[in-house]
Amino acid sequence: MLFVRGQILPTDGIAVAIVGTRHATQYGIAQADRLAAGLARCGYCVVSGLARGIDAAAHRGAMKAQGRTLAVLGSGVLNVYPPEHESLANEVIARGALISENPPHSPPLSGVSLASVNAQSSNPGNVFEIGQIVFDNTTQDGTTCISAASSGGQTSNGGCRPIFRVFNAVPGTTASGRLTLRNAGTVPIQRLVVWAPQACASASAPNLIHGSGDLCGRVWLSLHDDSHDQCYFPANQAGPCPLAASGTMASFAGSYGPGHELALSPEGLAGGLTYTLRVELDPAAGNEDMGRAASMDFSWGISS
Repeated sequence: MLFVRGQILPTDGIAVAIVGTRHATQYGIAQADRLAAGLARCGYCVVSGLARGIDAAAHRGAMKAQGRTLAVLGSGVLNVYPPEHESLANEVIARGALISENPPHSPPLSGVSLASVNAQSSNPGNVFEIGQIVFDNTTQDGTTCISAASSGGQTSNGGCRPIFRVFNAVPGTTASGRLTLRNAGTVPIQRLVVWAPQACASASAPNLIHGSGDLCGRVWLSLHDDSHDQCYFPANQAGPCPLAASGTMASFAGSYGPGHELALSPEGLAGGLTYTLRVELDPAAGNEDMGRAASMDFSWGISS
């Protein structure tokens, strides 16, 4: 079933699709506009996706030449995305149609489910608070799932709730979550470490809908100690953390796994240390990454 706003004419079957990057150069936009206008003058219907960049230029070029244009949406036809293209969508409806296989009010579904990050503690006897890991004098080893989400704790099946979760994002989207670690015990902490107990995983099997790309290598990651204004990943340096292709969720898990922990400063842990985990979807991510999610656990450990 297809949902349509506007009118599809029999002649629209003679069509050419023009799509491209959302982060287009001025040259790219000009060429898309020129090509679409030329095709429209020759009687072709120009089909694109109403996205930022090349898609928008293609629609505008066709309409500038008084031609037909159709927009195939990843959202519902009554939920235009991106929102700043509402007026462009109305122009397309006047000279063609918006088309979607999703229900009319659906959110954009063609974007990437960017990432979820889970936090764990190495002491299963710890007391957990929302947004915090509270260390006590427990000396047992092990791993217990904790949560910095609104409801805290484990899920009903024992799984980890994420610190943050991002869905239906577009390339360049950023998200962040904060987690406070605090020592409530009487034994001073001499060593504080963090690591990824398993490799980052891309959800959903590769297929035509979800793509075949490894999203773990396209989600950039940073870990910042806000209390000391110290970046630990992707670069160990004072001040803010960069987000770059050299520091991804995949590379963190590859560099800091069991037995190869990342050492952090425990100074001030009794009063609480706050960390910001931040991710960004590579602005160059393409259709091969659409509809997939990257997920990774963080384990935190202490020793006196």
